[in-house]
Amino acid sequence: MNVLVFISDALRADHLSCYGYERDTTPNIDEFAAEHTMYENAFTPSTWTRSVAPSILTGTYPSVHGVNTLDDFFTGNLPRWPEILRKNGYKTVGISAIGNVSSGIGFDHGFDQFVDLYKDGSLTSHRTESTAGDELLEHESGRVVFPTAGQVIDRFETEVLEQNDEEPFFTFLWTIDPHDPYQPPYGFEEYVDAEYDGPIDGTRESLRHASSEDDFQRLIDLYDSEIRYTDHAFRNLLNRLEHYGEFDDTMVIFAGDHGEAFGDHDGNVGHSHVPYEELMRVPIIVRYPDDQPKWKGDDKLVSLIDLMPTTLDYLGIDNPSEIDDDISGRSVLEQGRSTVYSETDYADVQNSFYAVRRQRLKYIKTESPNRGIQPYLQKLVDPEFMLQVLTNPVYFLHRRFGETSERLYDIQHDPKETENLVDSNDHTDDLREQLAEWRAKLEDIEFLGKTRDEQNELDEQTEEQLREMGYIE
Repeated sequence: MNVLVFISDALRADHLSCYGYERDTTPNIDEFAAEHTMYENAFTPSTWTRSVAPSILTGTYPSVHGVNTLDDFFTGNLPRWPEILRKNGYKTVGISAIGNVSSGIGFDHGFDQFVDLYKDGSLTSHRTESTAGDELLEHESGRVVFPTAGQVIDRFETEVLEQNDEEPFFTFLWTIDPHDPYQPPYGFEEYVDAEYDGPIDGTRESLRHASSEDDFQRLIDLYDSEIRYTDHAFRNLLNRLEHYGEFDDTMVIFAGDHGEAFGDHDGNVGHSHVPYEELMRVPIIVRYPDDQPKWKGDDKLVSLIDLMPTTLDYLGIDNPSEIDDDISGRSVLEQGRSTVYSETDYADVQNSFYAVRRQRLKYIKTESPNRGIQPYLQKLVDPEFMLQVLTNPVYFLHRRFGETSERLYDIQHDPKETENLVDSNDHTDDLREQLAEWRAKLEDIEFLGKTRDEQNELDEQTEEQLREMGYIE
């Protein structure tokens, strides 16, 4: 049996029509969800890509696999999903459109072949030529290719489907629609208002200028249009599986890695910050070809770290992990979880964010940076960073700094997380203690990654793409 994993970067669950969104953004994914298993309450273990991708591939939280910040590479010794399947006779292929999931950072380990598609000089990016309404949109530099989901699928066809290999395949596809820059391909600007005349054009630079209701709606319109394109591409992927006669014997996993914020809370835009629902809740939809799972995904919780162990269980392959399933993934074929967690430690000079999420309640703790004064001094002498700070100081100060705080929300009665109950709810102490105990368990796990001093530098193409995307200043 084949295994195909399709990850759509920065895809929040509540913007898919099958998850209740008012816009018909995902008619093809809706059809796929109706026929297979849609996990209604699925969550990410972190709120940014470089931490989430290793969690998917190892079934562990970031503190276990060691990829927490922008300086961390995926170099640990944990058993990886492709490595396990390769030892069981699978051809393993990874294809990624983003530098945060690349061979240079260590994601190629365990794959027979790993393609950093953004390095393909033969590709051109729609994001340097696309239109929104009647306005031509150009990316900041125009030098960097942001491969579309369609281009990722084209390469999957070339490297996997056309090869007609006898062994089953495990293919890991990482796409970046609808990650910013929000510039939908031509023909998919369905939700874009041509009458908008504000500062938002979907580029990374323009995000900092979003302040009005119209600005945030503009971002949402561009984002939803990219989701509509992703839906089209995913249908194309399924069609190609059918064309090559592989669909019936392929386990297909569709998921987002984290969500995206559009001023939902505190004026935040993008991701890698507070794990509110718009960032923490993601779509997970799975096609199980043969025996259907006992648990249908319709009540309890599931985490992205559960994908690997669930797949291994379904295939009848032993999971070599010996880590307690309270702090690692586990199979959810029989039942879901009562609790999931999230941790984000994006950069030395940015707050850290932790969350414990039950079916009804969520407790969030924000901790201010505690790494001494040196990281701040280094930033103050960086002219590019200071220019960005001066351009919009409120945006940067709000996003990067702040005092330690706590939040508690009753998701059942307050799904938008508007009323902080931390000082009035009887469960605050219980959840606070539960999160503290979970973090203590993580600290007891032997760290299996390498120190930052042992890591290689980013290659030029990866660094350039990540700079264009705002990950490097």
